[in-house]
Amino acid sequence: MKKPMSIKYPKIYLVLDNCFALKRWVEPAEWMKITKEIGFDYVEASFDNEIDFLYAPDSYIEEWFYTLKECEDQYGVKVVNFHTGYQTYRTIGLAHSNQAYVDGLENIWFKKAIDKLSKRGNGLGFAFHAVPDNKMKSKAAYRESEDQVRDSLNRLCDYADQVGGTCKLSIEAMYAPHQPPWTIATTKEYLNYNPDLYITVDVGHMIGQKKFQFPSLDEVEQAVNERKKLEKPSFVLFSQKACETWEQLKAKDTVAKEEIDTFYKLILEDDYLYSKDARDADPYAWLEELGCYSPIIHLQQTNGISASHAAFTTETNRTGIIEPKKVLQAIKASYEKAHENLLYEEEKKVEAIYLSFEIFSSNTDTTQEIKDRLKETFDYWRQAVPADGLSLDELV
Repeated sequence: MKKPMSIKYPKIYLVLDNCFALKRWVEPAEWMKITKEIGFDYVEASFDNEIDFLYAPDSYIEEWFYTLKECEDQYGVKVVNFHTGYQTYRTIGLAHSNQAYVDGLENIWFKKAIDKLSKRGNGLGFAFHAVPDNKMKSKAAYRESEDQVRDSLNRLCDYADQVGGTCKLSIEAMYAPHQPPWTIATTKEYLNYNPDLYITVDVGHMIGQKKFQFPSLDEVEQAVNERKKLEKPSFVLFSQKACETWEQLKAKDTVAKEEIDTFYKLILEDDYLYSKDARDADPYAWLEELGCYSPIIHLQQTNGISASHAAFTTETNRTGIIEPKKVLQAIKASYEKAHENLLYEEEKKVEAIYLSFEIFSSNTDTTQEIKDRLKETFDYWRQAVPADGLSLDELV
């Protein structure tokens, strides 16, 4: 009889993403000082906050990282991870059809970041690609795009290993078909790309999967009979052939049952456009399935309908579905269960998880309002994680 493996639970840390500081506190000394005053000892640095490799000159980058280390020593705050932000989120990035464009992103952005972060022992989280609509319309083109992204990710993981292997790469899961990975199943496919590729789970990114649930035959028949696409499940992302068939059916006075069956078969072929598991819309299911492979977990309060990156305050918690104890319990469950269809099931389980608060502020917020919300967030979560570096099994 095989002896069960002992479970090694991760250490848990509360981390503040410095996206809260955008266009307000832009020098490391400024946002570090505020971070410390709020109560955090650890930071996730957003590349949006005046340190993006696409537009910052090398001399500035060198000076910035030198200053960062000085400020860490001065304030007793450590930057543990870096993450892409809105700037890089706006491009199709690694899925671009122009290989020179992709090569430029790999060499100018990723490799520069990996070089710097490897020296510091920091992780790199990123959302840096999307599939354009013309490729979403064809399963073959979609797969070709995904193969291209896989090849890029493999090259980047290999590069990170070559320069020391201390920079852990974590691709962020999103919430719509054109932003893979966006379901639990597709995220597992990404984890299988490379033994050194991890995942960033954001607990607010489960808001679109309900809309893109795979439709039943009855739902498709209803849509055809009413000559309109149903909001849920969404029939927005047909393949090209299914789009043409849909337009033909809408133009008819009557539609035979056989025609509906044929149309449904076309949709079945478009399975890559849909979520086939209701659990894809449940943040706790994501944590149970993928938490142990997520060195970075982004936290925001959400009502399950929108992902506004809200703080954890008395007001937002009334309607919010993210609760500290449930989050920790779900992550713990991920260490205790068997994970199907994963090539690196045990060896990829991370030894530290950084619960990183990615809280956005409005342009109309006062600086004091921002600080107060972050302080309330910290105090709320400190009840569940009384000290950084405690083992997960001690907390649950």
